This record gives sequence, C-alpha cells and structure tokens, in this order.
Amino acid sequence: MNLLQIILLIVLGIGAFQGAFYGILLWRNPNRIQLSNRVLGSILFLLAYSLLNEILLQVGIGKYDLWYHLTLELNWAYGPLLYIFVWAKVFPDKPLNRTHLRLFWLVGLELLISIFVRSQNFFWEGTRESLSWLGYWGYVIWMNYPTKYFIGGLMVVIFARKGRQLLNRTYSNLPLDPGGKRLLKSLRSALGLIALYFFCFNMLLIIDMLWFQAITDEWYYFFTRYYYYPFFAGIAALTYALAFSGFNHWRGSFSLLPQPTSRVAEPEVKALAQRIEQLAVETDFFQQPGISISQLADHLAEKPYLVSKAFSQGMGLRFNDFVNHQRLKAFLQLVKAGKHEHLSLLGLAFEVGFNSKAAFQRAIRKQHNCSPSEFMDRIKKGSIG
Repeated sequence: MNLLQIILLIVLGIGAFQGAFYGILLWRNPNRIQLSNRVLGSILFLLAYSLLNEILLQVGIGKYDLWYHLTLELNWAYGPLLYIFVWAKVFPDKPLNRTHLRLFWLVGLELLISIFVRSQNFFWEGTRESLSWLGYWGYVIWMNYPTKYFIGGLMVVIFARKGRQLLNRTYSNLPLDPGGKRLLKSLRSALGLIALYFFCFNMLLIIDMLWFQAITDEWYYFFTRYYYYPFFAGIAALTYALAFSGFNHWRGSFSLLPQPTSRVAEPEVKALAQRIEQLAVETDFFQQPGISISQLADHLAEKPYLVSKAFSQGMGLRFNDFVNHQRLKAFLQLVKAGKHEHLSLLGLAFEVGFNSKAAFQRAIRKQHNCSPSEFMDRIKKGSIG
C-alpha cells in the first residue's frame, strides 16, 4: 500500500465516520426532526456507506469475493438527494411527493445494471465466448470504464444547479433578515462549488479518454486506474460539509435557510412575544435539549417565520440567546435549591438543557462575561440572582 492509498484511506475513513455519526444524530428522535434534517441524515448515511465500500476495496475486500456481490453501487443517488435537501429547506412544512420519487428512477437503473454486471462472474470461464454479448460489453463498459462515476458526477452537477435555481426563484424578491441573507449566500456558494468540482472531475475523464488513450493505445487508459481518488475525495469533502450542517441542525443552533420573512403587524408580533415569555415562565419548555424555532412554532401552532419575528422584533433577541437566558435562570434556581451539592456544574447544566460543556461555557461567557466557576462564585455572593 503506497502513501497515496494511505492518505485516501484516512480521508475516506473520517468521512465515513462523520457521515454515520451525524446521520444517527439527525434520525435518533424522529418526532422532533424536520423533513430536511431527515433528508440530510439519509444523504449522510448514503455517503458513509459509499465511502465504507471504497475503504473495503482499498484493503482488498469486495474484489470478486462474497462482498463483491453484497455491496451495492448508489453513485447516482447523490444528486437527487442533494436537490431534495434544498427543496426541504425551502419548503419545510411540505411532504415529499411522487415528483421527488421519480428523480430516483436512474438510481434503480444503476442498481439493476450493477447486479447484472456483477452476476457475470458466475458465468465467466476465462474467455469472451463464455459470456453473452450483453454480459461481456456490459462488464467492459461498467467495470473497465468510469461510466458510473461519470454519470454520478453529471447528476450532482445537474441537481446542484437545480437547487440553486430553486433558491433563486423562491428568494429573489423576498425580504430576509441579515442572518438569512448570509445563510442563503452560503448555500448558493456551496451548491456552486459542488457543481464546479464534479464538472471538473467529468472534464478530466473526457480528456483522459480522448487524449491519453489515443497516445498510449492502452485498453485501461491512465485515469481509469485512479478515477476513484478524486471522485470519492469529493464525496468525502461533501460529507464533511453536510455533517457539520447536520451537527448544527441537531443542536438546533441555526437553520441552513430560514423561511422567507414578510411584514407582520407590530401588535401581532408583540402578542406572540408575550406568549413565548409566558411559556418560559410557566413551563420548562426551553430546557429541552436541542430545542429549535420549528419545535417552538409547532408547540404554539404558529408559522416559524412569525416566531422568528417575535424574537427579533418583539424582544430584540436571537432565539439562541433567549433559550440560553432561560436555561441559566433555571440553573440559578437549581443552585439556590442546593442541587449543586449533589451534582457537578456540568450535571446541573445538562439538567437545564445544555447538551455540552462548551455550549454551557459559551452561554455564561456571552451573558455574564465569566467562567462557570466565577459564575458560581457570583451566585453564592449574591451578585447574580
């Protein structure tokens, strides 16, 4: 195994782990996860599966053994899933329909071709004549040429562009707050970079086929030996980016693309803000780990963008700041009740809804400009509370 293969294994291994880990986080509580998060989780699982298959091939598993017939090729699913993820972010309240399912007919075709081509191993006796005409040329085109990767890359390019077009059509004339504009710009840029990367990958394949094969006159033209490096390196990079987004979805810290805002009457915004503040006083709703604006909107039977307005215009606060403020108030009450004598600071933080030590520290630093231990000292001295 050379240095390039070792580096590839590390890159693919990290991507596979990230995809599986954050995919599980997004799916672990279906009652509290939006459609877009489920789609994102599905993409991550698929990417992790593909990267794991490639890792097995690199270490010699899956080459004409039992795993060769058990592993499936799903390279043509990346593009449709990427587009559906964007669609679900734009229309989070709408269910998938038959139009979306029809996007996957090529994935079904890839599965059928893959199974047919791999089954030729059962008939191969070392000669061309041992296979049918379709079996022989199907194997050559599918296994000796990067056909499936070229089509997979082309589909990513097409559906990434369709995703950008959907964003442009939906949000071109709608007002967004500054945070929404930044996120919209980031998503457009990400889709553009993904499309550019796989476009360049496909151009390399074409140039290689037309140029290097003509020069070397080899059946296995040069890039065929290495096509999986750039293809799966790109898939691994896509997994890293989506896994990071998945982590932030799971924490409820931001949405990739909030719903378009519209003008709302000031009394309506203030009334909704009062309802939210009353909810915080009367219940421990905001002490749920991973709480999001969408969950709050569902609880209040309101549209997410109205709830967002209630925070930004009615209270002059960001959602996360409000949630952390309520959690620190609950933390203060636990300390005053003597709970700190039986639980550590981190244990108390988990009790009030923080899901990590870092999130707890950031909240205290932002609201009180001190460390957790200094925060405790101030509580005991009575300077806080």
